[in-house]
Amino acid sequence: MTTINTSEKPRQIAYWVITALLCAGMFAGGIAQAVHAPWNAQGFILLVYPLSVMTLIGLWKLAGVIVHLAP
Repeated sequence: MTTINTSEKPRQIAYWVITALLCAGMFAGGIAQAVHAPWNAQGFILLVYPLSVMTLIGLWKLAGVIVHLAP
């Protein structure tokens, strides 16, 4: 285990707070897209994308959260 310099501590806390917020947003969006939430489906329909693309993007977002948080 490495020791953390006291000047590094605030930077590390800020990193994990920002990472947690990013991952929470990606996770929520990925779940909503994977289960075809109505508000997401309407946006994809307006953009003339097939809903299968929405499922794929949602699953990739969930995979991205896992990869981002893995050591």
